[in-house]
Amino acid sequence: MDAGMIMGCKFTAKPGTLFTIRKETCNRVEAAFAENGISFARREVRMAIPGPEDADRLNDTGRPAAAAAAQHQAAEENKKTSSG
Repeated sequence: MDAGMIMGCKFTAKPGTLFTIRKETCNRVEAAFAENGISFARREVRMAIPGPEDADRLNDTGRPAAAAAAQHQAAEENKKTSSG
């Protein structure tokens, strides 16, 4: 069973400090969750890519779409890993 939770916080900030405060707040919430063994869901795309035996069923539209989705997923994983 999947479960989800939406959290929010409210604060007043001086002009020019909103994004800094928001980033710090998110970092602290994520750190507190990690300390307590709570992990966030990963953003991912799952595709069923046909095997060699199904190559004749993958048309000219499907091939580029599958390649683009795989490249996008790899780029997202690289950003996540490098910014870690």
